[in-house]
Amino acid sequence: MVSCNHDKVFEKYEKMNDNKWLKNQALTFEVPIEDTSCVYDISLTVRHAEYYPYANILIAINQITPSAEDRYKIFDLRLRNADGSFIGDGSGDIWDTKIPVYKKMSFNNKGTYKFIVGNHMPYVETEGIMEIGFVVEKAKD
Repeated sequence: MVSCNHDKVFEKYEKMNDNKWLKNQALTFEVPIEDTSCVYDISLTVRHAEYYPYANILIAINQITPSAEDRYKIFDLRLRNADGSFIGDGSGDIWDTKIPVYKKMSFNNKGTYKFIVGNHMPYVETEGIMEIGFVVEKAKD
């Protein structure tokens, strides 16, 4: 059995103009995978302002493998607790939340995997979103 060290393989953040994530503004993250013997945890990070009005954010992820296989999934990511308080770490009027979206994911082939992250909220623009990040780490054993 091969042991994998827990470390970040990929980490990138995309800032939004005027703290608004537009419906048609897809974010592309190209993740190079060299080690197919390990499993990976993939998380999205959401940086938002205190005035973000919703309890969640709907995000669609389109995953394209090096062999052009295409997978699509919608995620309902919670940003607030049941009592209305924000989940995550707050500093002043800025909140950061890291949310796992794929746990212990394996990659069958080496190469660059493309993840296209889209705003799936039912609005032309989603106010209060400052930044979306994409983090890939080797999973803990």
